[in-house]
Formats: sequence, structure tokens, C-alpha cells
Amino acid sequence: MYWSNHDLRRLACLLLTATPLWLGSCSARKDSTKVAEATNDSLIEQVTPDQESRLPADSKANAKDVAEFMGTVANASQTARTLSELALERTTDPTVKALAQRSVDQERRHKASLDSVARTYAIVLPQTLSTDSESMVNALRGEKAGADFDKRYLRYLADLYDQLVSKTKNLNQNASSPTVKNLALTISAHADDLMTEAEKAKR
Repeated sequence: MYWSNHDLRRLACLLLTATPLWLGSCSARKDSTKVAEATNDSLIEQVTPDQESRLPADSKANAKDVAEFMGTVANASQTARTLSELALERTTDPTVKALAQRSVDQERRHKASLDSVARTYAIVLPQTLSTDSESMVNALRGEKAGADFDKRYLRYLADLYDQLVSKTKNLNQNASSPTVKNLALTISAHADDLMTEAEKAKR
């Protein structure tokens, strides 16, 4: 089972006319993580029995879970990167700045890996931040540079990496694909490391 990005965008828009998808070719916008999940569910339901061996899991139900977890991981990863890019602009604390740079570099690599796996298994990933993530970014953006900004950033970052550790464990458990499992383990290890560093910097 394989679709080009163009085919995925067209099919996503056709499937979700009632809840338009923001993938660059639909005009309206909903929570991108939820819409990606609904799109993947619809795509997986269309898989025929002779195509099921190409799914990233051993059943359609588990494949839907894998797609959902990948969407959640992609959103959390992009949120961490967006927050960290903002922190690089605002913080004057060398420790916070170094952590933010690590986060940005790491999430760039994770995005490339997630996009590659998503293309392989025709999984639609959210292309914009979820509404909750946008609220988080806007709250941080509203803080003036200084101690309060750094504290909020570190709290958000620690929470996001805690979420990444949890969701990548779920992803590893539900996937049957070695490629997906390896990706989950890699992201989980990196997230656990940065979560620890964020917790230390909070003290």
C-alpha cells in the first residue's frame, strides 16, 4: 500500500469534506491531529485483505493505533521544536539556550524520520500544531524574556518529552513493523534524555 503525497492530500480532502483537513490544499482548518487520525482511520478501512501485510501492525485496529500514536508523536515533536525555537530567541540563560538548541536539532531529525516512515506506510501526519499545542506556544510567546519565561518553557518542554516517552512506548507495543519499532525506541531514548535535562534545569 503506497500513496504519493499528492494522492494523500486529495483523498484526505475527499474523505473529510465535513471536517476539512489543513494539508495545504484544503481551505478550512480543524485540529490537525484529530483530523489526521480520522483520515488515517478511513484510509486503513479501505485496505483490502491482500494488502494487510503492508500495514505497520498485525491488524487494522492496531494499524489505526499506530497511525494515531505517530500523529501524536509528530505533534509533540513539532511543538517541542517550536517552543525551543522561541526559547532560542528569548532566553539569556546559557543552560536553557543549550537545551533549546539540542531540542531543535533533535526534533528536526525526528521529523525527517517520522515523515519517511509515514510515507512508507501511507500515514497522514498532522501538518500544523494541534489547538492545545498552539495555546501552549501562544502562552509562552506572551511571557516576557526572563525567569518566568524560562520556567514556563522548561515546564512545557519536560511535559512534552514525558508525553513523547509514553506515546513512543505505545507505538512500539502496537507496531509489528521493525522500522516503526526502531523509530519509536530511538525517539523514546532521546525524549527521555531531554526530559531529564529539562527537569534538572527547572530546579
